[in-house]
Amino acid sequence: MSKTFFDELVNPEVPELDLILGNTTAMLEPNPRVVHRFIGENPDIPIDRMVKTVLCYNIARTAFGKQYIRR
Repeated sequence: MSKTFFDELVNPEVPELDLILGNTTAMLEPNPRVVHRFIGENPDIPIDRMVKTVLCYNIARTAFGKQYIRR
């Protein structure tokens, strides 16, 4: 989605929408009202292992400056 789309959705003049949830594996968003999660519904992978993997992935992404979604 474009930056304009999200800017219109989280417009401070329209307070009905407080938060938008996405699923781009816990990436950071320039807009603080858009929060991304990771998909943790895989029963074959223990949740603690999945969380550790996502955290390591985020550390690696941060090291390369790729932690933010670019719109």
